[in-house]
Amino acid sequence: MIDGTGLLQTKASFSYIKRIGREINRRDFFKIILVIDPDDGLILAHKGVYDNCHESPWFIPLLDDIQLPLDDICSDKGFDSEKNQQYVVVERKANSYVDIRDKPKRGRYRKQTYRKKQQDLNQWNSRHKQMRNCIESKNSCVKHRFGDSITGKNISNRRRYLAIRIFAANLITIGKSRNPLFLIYFIVEDFYNLSRDYCE
Repeated sequence: MIDGTGLLQTKASFSYIKRIGREINRRDFFKIILVIDPDDGLILAHKGVYDNCHESPWFIPLLDDIQLPLDDICSDKGFDSEKNQQYVVVERKANSYVDIRDKPKRGRYRKQTYRKKQQDLNQWNSRHKQMRNCIESKNSCVKHRFGDSITGKNISNRRRYLAIRIFAANLITIGKSRNPLFLIYFIVEDFYNLSRDYCE
């Protein structure tokens, strides 16, 4: 399941900002895109971008970072494009639960996903809702535990702080997992690679 959410770049609360009469602009937000495993809540990949960046171009790069086989790939309509739908079906050999914007007039794989949805609408909606609820819960949990703001004078620093948060969130998830040794290896290796990339 892949989805994006926003973080403020200031620790001031919404009520305080409203009280002092300041307007909240788009540049005040930092967008994070998460890929999670809906079965255990583990964050498999993430990316921090400017708030005015569209999420869809990061769909394939983030999923490419995951070497594990994927059975179902789900997202909201913001990631719906023919390129992304083709990647899910052809490259990852997975079931697409990427929601479709309206009825597609062109695009082989968008039409294919739309037909699959219409053939068994209840099953499709049930699976999609299940995975959507999981990532919304994870987004809420991360914000509740670490706050809905992130510090850092530039995007590189904010990405470093975000990597630490993701690492800590995955460590918390280990306590609830049935296979903790595998998860420890997975997230430590992932965090090491992230830290090395930032240092280059």
